[in-house]
Amino acid sequence: MTKRCLAMLVALGLLGLVLTGCQTNKAETPDNAPVKTVTIRLGVLPVEDALPIFTADQKGYFKKHHLDVQVVNFESALECDAAFQAGKIDGFMGDIVGAALLENAGFDISIVTTVLGATPKEGRFAIVVAPNSGITTAAQLKNVPIGIASNTVIEYMVDESLQADGFQPNEIKTVEVKKLPVRLQMLLSGQLKAAGLPNLMAVLAEKQGAKVVVDDTKGANLSQTIVLFKSAFLKDNKAGVRRFLASLNEAAAAINKSPKSFRALLVERAKLPAALANSYVVSVYPKAGLPKKADVDRLLKWMKSKKLIKAGITYQSITSEVQAQ
Repeated sequence: MTKRCLAMLVALGLLGLVLTGCQTNKAETPDNAPVKTVTIRLGVLPVEDALPIFTADQKGYFKKHHLDVQVVNFESALECDAAFQAGKIDGFMGDIVGAALLENAGFDISIVTTVLGATPKEGRFAIVVAPNSGITTAAQLKNVPIGIASNTVIEYMVDESLQADGFQPNEIKTVEVKKLPVRLQMLLSGQLKAAGLPNLMAVLAEKQGAKVVVDDTKGANLSQTIVLFKSAFLKDNKAGVRRFLASLNEAAAAINKSPKSFRALLVERAKLPAALANSYVVSVYPKAGLPKKADVDRLLKWMKSKKLIKAGITYQSITSEVQAQ
């Protein structure tokens, strides 16, 4: 063997050792270490807005993203808020009104995404009139008591929608009926001439002869359903929350691709009435992302006008931008 060939063999051998060493080092880097499973205790209500969460749970998207998401069901927003304040859950699905009230009460919270309501067409809220009310237009609602739950997104929608239709504030009359099933029943029995209702109950009311005269699917985007976490939890588990958002994106894509196939899950987890099980139009769900600043600012301005929150509550103070992983 010539000296030249021998030198080439030695060089190739050394190159192989270098490459092997590089590959070994790469395999041992933290980027390739096993992903730690993050536990998230998440409060939800049995409503259609939570369908991406129910889907990610059922289809195993959370597990796929190394998450142990413990979906905790509540019958009311009041119960969910109480559990959050007591430290029994890390976050929950709710609305911006509730988020701002928590921040105002001294709980450091962070909205991380919209799950429904990224556009006005998503997550309709409506003013519905009773079957025999004689009311057929929004203009006829002047000075008519409308059933609502005060200091909620329903009251905000009623105020903003009617003022956009030219009502003066003193022409908008409301009556307190906190529980949605009771409000619906009072409307259908004629005890209320009008009521503010979320989409599912508005559709159910229409099936029984009621009429939608105002909704929030046109004009300003008034209602967003969001997910929030305690800011301390988000700080300690940001990678897990990013994977949580990725799971919701997968779920939203699956729902939007075949919405009818998810009606059964709505019946099971969101209490979709049997009367709507074969006909209900499933919502289009957005990709993860924060609500728009202009929409949040408008709502916060309304809350401040009603002295529900202090001036220091702002878009920046209640939101944290987190990119889906």
